[in-house]
Amino acid sequence: MEEIAAKPQLTWSQRTFGKMDKGSLRGSIFTLLSTAIGSGCLTLPYALYYDGLILGIGMLALTAFIAYLGLVNIALAANTQQTYHYPSLLAKCMGPKMGYVGDAIMILYLFSTLVVYQVLLGIFVPSILSSMDVHQALWEERIIPMIGFNILVMIPLALFRELTNLRFVSLFCFVTLFYVAILIVVEFPLFAAENDFSNIVWAKVDLNIFSSFSICLFSYACHTNMPQIQGELANTTYRRSKKVSARGIIGIFTPYFMLALFGYLSCLGDTPELIIQRRPPSSINNDWAMVIAKIGITLNLVFSVPVNLPPCRTCIIKTILRIDDRPSTKVHASVTLGLLFVSLLVAIVFPNVIAWLNFMGGFCGGLLIMLIPCLLRIYTLKLPWTNWKTILLLCFNGFFFAVGITSVVLTFARP
Repeated sequence: MEEIAAKPQLTWSQRTFGKMDKGSLRGSIFTLLSTAIGSGCLTLPYALYYDGLILGIGMLALTAFIAYLGLVNIALAANTQQTYHYPSLLAKCMGPKMGYVGDAIMILYLFSTLVVYQVLLGIFVPSILSSMDVHQALWEERIIPMIGFNILVMIPLALFRELTNLRFVSLFCFVTLFYVAILIVVEFPLFAAENDFSNIVWAKVDLNIFSSFSICLFSYACHTNMPQIQGELANTTYRRSKKVSARGIIGIFTPYFMLALFGYLSCLGDTPELIIQRRPPSSINNDWAMVIAKIGITLNLVFSVPVNLPPCRTCIIKTILRIDDRPSTKVHASVTLGLLFVSLLVAIVFPNVIAWLNFMGGFCGGLLIMLIPCLLRIYTLKLPWTNWKTILLLCFNGFFFAVGITSVVLTFARP
């Protein structure tokens, strides 16, 4: 009998630097990274400003651990049920009603994402104009550009049923934010030369700690994509999915740590909500390198809205309108224009980006990252509700979900 040739073992360099094929471990890790890393991470230095240096870094690490546990719980359920779609996984594990609950949460989360993009667009455009010494009334600097980008770019692109040619947007966003992180590290010595580091706050505990938790947790949000990424793996075993989750979270935490640390140490008590809004160092008249970053992120936001709109549109058409087949052009256009108009209107009326991140991290993130994955693990392992493991899981995730909800409540309770 003819012997079957063994598959050659790849070397470390081939595994590390070789081509990222579809279903490969590195390809899946990069996909997980690209779905998590977004413009929300620009607020991480502000989280350190809230909590102090040591406590803030601890918060960033804690939320990374919580995010990892959520990914692992989802991977366990998906591997057991052999289902690689988030709402379908909920329905299969916990019943059809939970599938609808999952769809409703995803609609709320995805719509809030569109609003945040619109809010950030209204922040960065005036900032770019100010860097170019252009100063106009607020409605001219902020509202008119927001409306203009929606009419000229977002609506035409969002009306397409397929946007495969815009897949580069996630890579462009990753590269832009990586550029921002490198720039903050490179320019840190310019700030260090003029800062008084005796004013560093090492740890601070007040009501802002709830907000910093939500901001940090939101930065790791990628959990609704985990089942699909797991399903595309060449080997979909639970062990391999855990490896993707662990390396993905480490890959997310590393640039976040650098961005938060050097961003906070550069500004200390003058840290802005969005780090790229910081004042330039006194030795530089105008920080054009940061202006380029603002322009890059603005372009990314403009294209991110139509790219991220289809999942929300699909959920609305299937869950609310109950249309499983290909929707008519009228329905497709109506839902698309409605999402753009409402998200733009909400962004104009409620432009507080920290409040939106509190809501997305504290409420939506709390459900999608902590509470639902926790329930998926309980149902998958068929643990009794009185089992000590069940009680421990519910207490751990329930406590931090309550922390996130508190940040949302405080956002609306405080003036």
